Amino acid sequence: MKTSQRSAVLIYVFALGSFLWALSQVDLFSTLTILQSLSLLDICTIIVLNSVVIIFNSRRWGVLLEQQGYPLSLKHTILHRFTCFAVSYCTPAPHTGGEPILVYFVKKLHQIPTAVVIASVVAEKMINTFVSIIVLAIFCILCRKTFPIIEYALWLTTAGMVLLSITFLFYKCSKRPLLGTLFRFLGTTITKVIAQSEEHMAELLFSRAWWYSVFLAICSWLIVIAEYWLTYYFLGLPLSFLQIALIFLTMNFAFLLPTPGGWGVVESSQVIVLLAIGFDPAVGISAVILMRLREIIICGMGFYWMHCLTRKISFQKSS
Repeated sequence: MKTSQRSAVLIYVFALGSFLWALSQVDLFSTLTILQSLSLLDICTIIVLNSVVIIFNSRRWGVLLEQQGYPLSLKHTILHRFTCFAVSYCTPAPHTGGEPILVYFVKKLHQIPTAVVIASVVAEKMINTFVSIIVLAIFCILCRKTFPIIEYALWLTTAGMVLLSITFLFYKCSKRPLLGTLFRFLGTTITKVIAQSEEHMAELLFSRAWWYSVFLAICSWLIVIAEYWLTYYFLGLPLSFLQIALIFLTMNFAFLLPTPGGWGVVESSQVIVLLAIGFDPAVGISAVILMRLREIIICGMGFYWMHCLTRKISFQKSS
């Protein structure tokens, strides 16, 4: 067995083991009872909040395309992001892996230059990562006195902020494309696309669209946090701000572990943290089940859209 295959097997075994351990710590009948306690209004509220987050996240990428002169409708930005999410969900990297598919389909379907799409995707990714790191760093500061181990997470988020800040300043001040110079060995065409993408990135940095995208990222995170607190509230567990901050921290850091979609480790993280603060872990599993249902629906829509685009592109080539 090759090293890559062995690593893949270990990843899936770890995810499955974590998932089974989490389930063994809760009463599944209690979990089902908790989920049945949700009213229609509760479910509609969660759906509305998730819909707003999807719109904000899609618009965050759309404004960066518009800034470069290539507007894309909200419907298409949402569907393309669903496709990206679906592919990323199947990779062990945290929320990453579907970007090449996104670039390919946007270029083929809308005739937008590759360099422009790459620049907008990378810029949006950097903005969301930077804002998420700031949010997690604030939560780390709030929770570190209660749980000293979070001090290590604070150092990690601080290092991430410093690294991204240096990257922003480099692209804003540099006169030469860094990656385009480093990867000249890949060939003229690829090197040219990389260099052009970096030029577009430099133009996007700190532009009006950039700050609008940052604003949308902040709004998205605030809504996500509110939706997360409301989910626990609807499930019968009203939490304090520090408690929701701690639960939110553990879930987001669990996503950093190399399992597809965070399966297993996210469930385990919720069980561990709820047991640590003295609550029924069945509530945490219930919250994760709702999250998984949302993710599976989005993945299904993303893969269906990818299937439709593949057929459309194949038809165009044959005709």
